[in-house]
Amino acid sequence: MLALKLAGERGELSPDELKAKLHACSRLPNLVRRVLETQSQVVQMARTYRYASNFLYLGRGFSFPVALEGALKLKEISCVRLPAECG
Repeated sequence: MLALKLAGERGELSPDELKAKLHACSRLPNLVRRVLETQSQVVQMARTYRYASNFLYLGRGFSFPVALEGALKLKEISCVRLPAECG
């Protein structure tokens, strides 16, 4: 909200752009609520894959960076480290 306020005052956003972005921000609580409602599905997936030792991310063309990012996020949240990173 602060960034939008400053961008509006500095003239970096037109009034219509500012209004659209503020409207998008007003939708955030409902979007977060929808994500939180999927908790049971997330728990079920965690139970299904908790003993998996490998995951394969495939991507070609524009999907390649998305696959790399997905693999990185899984590594970050699971605290997996390569032997060279352990110290």
